[in-house]
Amino acid sequence: MAVVARVRLLDMPLERDEGEYAYAGQLLLEGIPPYQLACNAKMPGTYLAYAAGMAVFGQTPAGIHLGLLAVHLATVAALFWIARKFLDLPARPSPPPPMR
Repeated sequence: MAVVARVRLLDMPLERDEGEYAYAGQLLLEGIPPYQLACNAKMPGTYLAYAAGMAVFGQTPAGIHLGLLAVHLATVAALFWIARKFLDLPARPSPPPPMR
């Protein structure tokens, strides 16, 4: 359901932080290392994710939002896989035992 809502709003203008991340991602795409021209205390992984999304989907608000959606879906899938691996739980709960 959240994917449907996000896809419907792909053309929304960038928010303040999204613009900052997209600018740093653009600098990365131009070959400028992180923190050389855009300085803040955030880790560079966010900038790398934005740069990757813009490289694949384009440097428009819709492309940036689509790239961010792809990163979020990949993160959810990775967390699901890691949780199943470490917790050793089945993907679906087993049915309850029959009543006597």
